[in-house]
Amino acid sequence: MGVGDKSCDATSTESPLSRRLASGHAVSTFFTREAERKAISPRALGQSIYAAGKSIAALEDAGCHDDTIPFSRLLLNAPLVHSRYKGEFKGLVIAEFALFRLGQSAFEFDPVFKPVPVLPVLKDTDDLDVR
Repeated sequence: MGVGDKSCDATSTESPLSRRLASGHAVSTFFTREAERKAISPRALGQSIYAAGKSIAALEDAGCHDDTIPFSRLLLNAPLVHSRYKGEFKGLVIAEFALFRLGQSAFEFDPVFKPVPVLPVLKDTDDLDVR
């Protein structure tokens, strides 16, 4: 969410998208079931996502706009979730790895998800397998 290939910060020459998916120091630690299933390293998985992201012409970084936009009643379900927005996020995140803007994000669970099953088709064994 809000991660683009070009930074609008005049002092930064690095791509925010690359920093999160391909060139960042912690990229090699982003282990997900997807990378394991494909038998590729986390860095190679991040590089493939980065390559796909670069091909999206309309992909703009949140820093280029008002990035204090609040989100509510939003459910994010993905192996990797990244956000560069500074605004409040009220919702639900289901991820193996989530990275929001450090020190500038406000996350709150949205109680709209309490009375209904969020992923009703899945059994416990589908999403959690501890051995």
